[in-house]
Amino acid sequence: MRRVMTSILALALISLMPNPSRADTHETIHQAFAAMEAVTQDLAARAQEAILIGGALVSQHRNTVSGGALGCALGATAGASSALALALPTGGVSVGATPDAVAVGCGIGMVGGAALGYQLDHPTGP
Repeated sequence: MRRVMTSILALALISLMPNPSRADTHETIHQAFAAMEAVTQDLAARAQEAILIGGALVSQHRNTVSGGALGCALGATAGASSALALALPTGGVSVGATPDAVAVGCGIGMVGGAALGYQLDHPTGP
């Protein structure tokens, strides 16, 4: 990303410079776009590698990932419903604690769900 921004800045600065001939400016623009194209192709190759590696990791730990996601959703639901259920008896005081209850419920549920999913991914142990 830094290369792309540098290329754009360089192109902008080059366009502000006085130029004695139009052919030089035209060639300079082509060179700048060729440099930006090379940077873009390099970024695309790196992104493709990252996607492949990430896909392999998620494939190996799919139950851990899905268990964590499902645990977070269930924990957040339990936290929100508990805080909102206490709203009437506490006169609405617990409503302000709902976001915290959701975050804590999500965290606890995610850890528990991921632990259960990990056992499915690795039945014989680590």
